[in-house]
Amino acid sequence: MFDRDEKNVSLGGEASASFKVVNLGTLDTEYEVTLNKNTEAEQFSTVEDKASNTFSVTVGPKESKQFTLNIRGREEISDATDPDSREITVTADAVNARTQGSDTLEIELVDPGQTGSQRQEDEQEQDRNVPGITAVEILLLLMLSTAMYTRI
Repeated sequence: MFDRDEKNVSLGGEASASFKVVNLGTLDTEYEVTLNKNTEAEQFSTVEDKASNTFSVTVGPKESKQFTLNIRGREEISDATDPDSREITVTADAVNARTQGSDTLEIELVDPGQTGSQRQEDEQEQDRNVPGITAVEILLLLMLSTAMYTRI
């Protein structure tokens, strides 16, 4: 899962985006993670510290592992007429379970000659969070179960 829906990259520059491989199961799971190479944006992207576009990672139960994707803002991406050519998709297939997931990041190329306010508007991005139980919810559940136990 990418931490954002879209990422701005300066034309001719580089940027990075984070993504996580999340294991929602109850056992250690080995995933084969693939950075697809079907679009222009994917061809100019690499996973940091990985020699190829496919690698394996083991994630513990209810845990995640974070990776960094390096993106180069090449002119070929901006010239592409197909809007899907600006997308980057990462897929994770479980090796020892029936689990599969993928997420897509849209690349928006920004001209480095833009004015500051124009660039600032382009760079406003929303974080994406993995749904799950938080520490506050665990505390409330613990208090509720203690209250019910003491009343019985």
